[in-house]
Amino acid sequence: MNHSASKTSIKLTKNITKVYTMKKQILTIIASFLLLGSTSNAIEFGIGVSGSMAMVSAEGTETETSNTGAEGSVRDASVDAMTGVGSIFAEVILDNGFVFGAEIVPMSADVSDATHSRADTSVAASGEGVTGTNTRTADAEVENFTTLYTEIPLGGMFIKAGLSQIDINTLENNLTNGGSYKNDTVDGVTYGLGVRGEWAGFYTKLAMERTNFDEYVSSSGTTNTITADLDVDQIKFSIGKAF
Repeated sequence: MNHSASKTSIKLTKNITKVYTMKKQILTIIASFLLLGSTSNAIEFGIGVSGSMAMVSAEGTETETSNTGAEGSVRDASVDAMTGVGSIFAEVILDNGFVFGAEIVPMSADVSDATHSRADTSVAASGEGVTGTNTRTADAEVENFTTLYTEIPLGGMFIKAGLSQIDINTLENNLTNGGSYKNDTVDGVTYGLGVRGEWAGFYTKLAMERTNFDEYVSSSGTTNTITADLDVDQIKFSIGKAF
């Protein structure tokens, strides 16, 4: 096996292990969910909606390697964007105040301040490939922000902790003579602090939350690699109905 194939095999093994670990954690939470539900005498099921003001912080680095194998140019970019976010949730509320739930944001959000482009000169022999100048464009968006969480009562407040996932779409224009970065799903950890209240037969929550996502790493399939880090801070108001 050559060196390149070996690196690909190692990366694939790591990705499989990561997915397996995340699924195992999710199954553990679901199992705990069912166990607590079967042993508690007083359980309420709640459904509701949330609205939040979110600060999305993204940082990325693209490294271009020359055809000789030497390191070429390195491009860095960072974006901070504030946006409104809506979500829906369903949860189980135990009589001791503990909550187990799932939440999803049914919308996508731009994590780039603009569509970025650059002009590359194609190098090809006469009659082969593409010659001239090609314009490559790239943007990025995230979607399917999903969180499995628990809320632990603490006096008149609660602590929130959860496991999150989000899809990253690179929105590139794909050229036949070049590679492209792949779409991917990254895992994250959510934690926060909030207060719970009641209003007109509904229950309400006001919380501050932060989600730290794992680093996104991808190769273009040619000589370029990119790494990106995404964090989301939210001030969130939720309203739900318990049954």
